[in-house]
Parts: sequence; structure tokens; C-alpha cells
Amino acid sequence: MVPPFPRPPGLRGASCIKSHIFGSGVNTINLRPRCEKGCSGEEPKDGDKCVVESGTSGYVFVVLSGVCQNMTCKVNNGSEVYKQEMNVSLDINGVDKAPIPQLPGCGFTNVQDKNRQYLLSMECTACESLLNQTKRPDCTPCIVSKNDTESGDVKLTVGECKNGTCVALSSTKTVDVNKELISNSG
Repeated sequence: MVPPFPRPPGLRGASCIKSHIFGSGVNTINLRPRCEKGCSGEEPKDGDKCVVESGTSGYVFVVLSGVCQNMTCKVNNGSEVYKQEMNVSLDINGVDKAPIPQLPGCGFTNVQDKNRQYLLSMECTACESLLNQTKRPDCTPCIVSKNDTESGDVKLTVGECKNGTCVALSSTKTVDVNKELISNSG
């Protein structure tokens, strides 16, 4: 069961969340909050992507994805971690911090900046040292490099996966994110 998402101060009461959306355009990932008929009125189908668990750390909302099987969201080989940078800290006084979900074994982690401009894979090859190595499809947006900024944030250089390696684009694109977004803890 997914713990409830703590609401930042000043936001209205709970509303219906039809799906958690990461990315945009052809790279959009929609995750059902649970594998049951929710506020959308749609019955989940086996194989629909869903939220196994979620957690928070400072300015970061973290989701472990899975797939619906028999009305239950389960981790599978395609499970990934999605980390969304938020505009405000989610560490609210008096609210228990939700634990950070982790992938069982190895897999892919994706980060999305607070403006939802980029959804970037942190790696193009998972399980590099193992026999069951998995590569991202070519052209998957990824992080070529990370550089600290004077403000304490991190500047990410956007690239794309080519044959399991993140390579720079012909025109350089960057995005500044909170350091917490790319740390191992959040």
C-alpha cells in the first residue's frame, strides 16, 4: 500500500490523483496511484504501470514503479525509480517522513526537474557488472555530466543514450536542480 503523500503547507485538502505523470510528449510515463478503480472510474488492467511505494526527502518526491497484477501493484523487471524535484521542501514539521523507496536489485533511476522540463535517466546501462545487463533504448534522455554551481545546486548536462552510453547532444542543454535530486539518499 502506498503511504499518503504529505501535502505542503498552504495547499487545499486532498484531491483525486488519477495518475502520477513523469516526462512529457512521447516520453510521458503515467503511473496509477493504485491498482483499483479510483477516481478516474477506470478499471486497472494487468500490465498497467503503477506506484509500488513512494517517499520523500527534502525537495524530492520519490516513486518506485511496478505493474498491476490481479489488482495489486507489484515490482517486476521493468520497475524503475522516479525522482521529482519539488518547488518546496516536503519535510514538514510534525509530519512523519515517508521512507525512500529502493529498487530491489539493480535497475534504472530517473530524475525530473521542478519545472518538469526534463525527465532524465541517471544511467543508460543497468546491472553493468552482471550477466543480465539492461540497456536503455537509443535516444532516451540522460545525464551526460553533473557540475556543482555557486548556489549549491547542480547543473545537469542533458544527453541521450546510444548503445548503453550517455552521449552529449549536438547543442548543449543544461538544467539546474537541487543537489538532493541526484544524491543516493533522495
